[in-house]
Amino acid sequence: MIMRNRRFCCVMLAALQLAALSACSGSSGSAGDSVSSAAETTTAAPETTDLTTADTTAETTTETTAQTSTSAAETAAQTTASSASAGTAPQQVQNTGSQADYDAAKAAADRLMQAMQAGDADAVIAASNYGLYIELMEENGEAAQTDIEAELREGLSTLAVKDYTVGTGTERADLLQVYLDVVGEVPEDPEDAAQYQAVMQKLPTPKQLYVFPVSVTADTDDSSDEMYVIRTADGWTVDTWLMPEIFGFALRMKVSSANTGAKSLYNAVNAALTDMDSEGTDLSSLNGTHTMRGSELAGLPAPDALPAGSNAYLILKSKAASYDSSLADLDQFSFVIRNGAVNAAAVQKGTIGEKGIFGCCPNHTTWDDILNRNFTIETALAFAQQAQ
Repeated sequence: MIMRNRRFCCVMLAALQLAALSACSGSSGSAGDSVSSAAETTTAAPETTDLTTADTTAETTTETTAQTSTSAAETAAQTTASSASAGTAPQQVQNTGSQADYDAAKAAADRLMQAMQAGDADAVIAASNYGLYIELMEENGEAAQTDIEAELREGLSTLAVKDYTVGTGTERADLLQVYLDVVGEVPEDPEDAAQYQAVMQKLPTPKQLYVFPVSVTADTDDSSDEMYVIRTADGWTVDTWLMPEIFGFALRMKVSSANTGAKSLYNAVNAALTDMDSEGTDLSSLNGTHTMRGSELAGLPAPDALPAGSNAYLILKSKAASYDSSLADLDQFSFVIRNGAVNAAAVQKGTIGEKGIFGCCPNHTTWDDILNRNFTIETALAFAQQAQ
């Protein structure tokens, strides 16, 4: 068993490479890596329009107002955090932010960008959770605080931000839920669980999340990215590493699971067709595209319990379900049969926000595909056939 706290050490190492602030490329990466961190903003910052740079007085006033108001999101997130620490399923988080919440989150985003533009490493650390990242990296013996801070200063100097734009942000309870679900999965092994919780105790529980698009004009590059601003018990801050990395991990796992589901569908239907052919069933009527919801397989009679004279399609569904019972758990799926064999398969297995998570076989999807395409089961099936 891989220890969960080791996963977080790996996350921190990855974040160090991403957030080294040494002005690498302006691309946002691929797959789960396209869900990028605000620390990456220094190398590949986020796109948008509409900059309103709050002055220091306005920021302070707005943040104080927001921090003294108790929102429903705080209550929900606190309950969620308690559930997570107990190893139980957290409740669903809802978008409940007020205008004061939004203004305070926006002010926090502006504060970090102002620090970057000034090349002030200490202010960057103060305006984000980068200081916690440095502390954890040092505790785990991955890097010394002075070395990380030196990299930060060098990166800011190299980047030389000339101008920036913080666009209109969006509250994202769906992404916050992903984070809480992942960190709530306490390992079953007692030793692993103790080590994992020791790490988690150091991490503040986010209560709200806003995502702001940011664009940067710099000496090294003009680039765009997304900035994650979270509210904790200590107020609003920019999350430069942890939550974006968790999103990347979780989303990659979801897409990988969907692709595995598509492969399982592909294999189960092929196995059913092989059985039917050996039994002398005429498969010609099955050529073409078949689309259904997973729930249609629930409660089907076993193949040997089907009524005499059942049609080929019913036999196919029953046999496929007997080969892989997990097909009934899919939101929906589709496959193409040509000449008595499966040519391609696609499945939907859950959603992230408004995006369905689709897996395909033989051509597999990545998180970039999910993020950049508005897949339906029909277009996912077409995508699955691109490898043919």
